[in-house]
Amino acid sequence: MSKGTKYVSKHADENGIIHWSEQENKTWNTLISRQLSHIDNKACDEYFEGLALLQLPTDRIPQLGEVSKVLQATTGWQCYPVPALIGFGEFFKLLSEKNSPWQHLFVAKKN
Repeated sequence: MSKGTKYVSKHADENGIIHWSEQENKTWNTLISRQLSHIDNKACDEYFEGLALLQLPTDRIPQLGEVSKVLQATTGWQCYPVPALIGFGEFFKLLSEKNSPWQHLFVAKKN
């Protein structure tokens, strides 16, 4: 748990899967659909190529393993799960090892 927040990250199971709730998946759908509808004529070709390679699902939150598989094959990088906020030292150490630190963080809009 990081200083100043009560957020506790979700942890992957023994197969590396994070079990998101139906509400979290619905929120992901709302957020990604909204973002994708606003990027036409605003993002560069490389951005669209990356999206095509990632094939991010819109009906559920993508698993880190799915994203890592594409990143590893195309860039040599992978996702590395971290428990919310991490210090600068750990952040830059992970980057130096071609591990992009990803929080098991899901931000939902309040109703």
